[in-house]
Amino acid sequence: MKILQVISGLGNGGAEKFVVELSNALSKNHTVMLCSFKAVDGHFHFPELLNTSVTLTTFGKTKGFDASVYSSLSRLIRKEKPDVVHFHLDATLKYVMPLMAFFFRIKFIYTIHSDLNVNKKKIFSQLSRISFVSKRVTWVCIAPAIRMEFEKAFPSLKFQMVENGIAELKCTSLAEEVKMEVAGMKLTGTTTVLISVAKLNGNKNQALLMEAMKQLNDRNVILLLVGHDSSSDQHYLKKLTAMSSGNVFFLGLKSNVADYLTCSDAFVITSLNEGLPISALEAFSFGLPVITTPAGGLKDLVEHGKNGFVTKDFSKEALLSSLKEYLDLKDGQKEKIGQENRRKFLAHYTMKACAGNYESLYTKN
Repeated sequence: MKILQVISGLGNGGAEKFVVELSNALSKNHTVMLCSFKAVDGHFHFPELLNTSVTLTTFGKTKGFDASVYSSLSRLIRKEKPDVVHFHLDATLKYVMPLMAFFFRIKFIYTIHSDLNVNKKKIFSQLSRISFVSKRVTWVCIAPAIRMEFEKAFPSLKFQMVENGIAELKCTSLAEEVKMEVAGMKLTGTTTVLISVAKLNGNKNQALLMEAMKQLNDRNVILLLVGHDSSSDQHYLKKLTAMSSGNVFFLGLKSNVADYLTCSDAFVITSLNEGLPISALEAFSFGLPVITTPAGGLKDLVEHGKNGFVTKDFSKEALLSSLKEYLDLKDGQKEKIGQENRRKFLAHYTMKACAGNYESLYTKN
């Protein structure tokens, strides 16, 4: 089978990493091409992980609407004649949709990487009115809760579900160095280390986490904040830095996340909107309890008290309550939660399983 994966860019987000890892997995049994509308920037880490068996094509698209993407993508499809065009992220919709009228033999798959937020409601309200599009595209949700949201809001569209998976992270040659680095941040030898891995922005809502950490200054706990502010003026990072109470460490963008996960005790997510975050699955693979807000597929991933904690709402009080609930657990309880997450990862969230489910969807009539 010939598969073309299409994405707007290969930045440092979870969806971008997912597409690279899915392409790698599928290339073991199929011919896989990956198309990025934007050029690959030198500071993007994920393209470096792409297998040599996957052909990467970029169009050099810049900011804003670019009509040349239509012709570039059309030429690529005509040349390669893929059996499946699998596209991702909102920015690809306006470029792929018009081309469907010219490629009737191709199967089009679109993965929805987030929950039903305001932007998605607007987009799918328009799409649901176009019968041609609704019939030509297989719409894929990445978690049960997200599928239920979309099915309820747009009954005229048919949604499938393929839960996200990841290629298991491996520690690097820097692991011992990172271990010493984190040890130097600890208050004592028994300090609890929380970690959060995400872009620094309003949707990821790290400001909420900063507020909660202020209230934990009397507890033997620190937070490692891994991620970067992609805005030109770094305004969100400046905001978070100003809120810091001394028990938070800003580590920036890291390509060796696994090394930091092995030095951590629990993983924290404070997003307002989410899909099924790759970072949370990575935490699961390392057996870390996950403390999360009730965003998107995280409600399916984390069962409160069993393999982590889901806050009642998005308030500081709710987050603080869940953080304290975790911190007050006995070591044996924390270990049991970690074992449950590792088991759940191996049973449901490997990239091998995810790629197999997509293969079944590609060949489904």
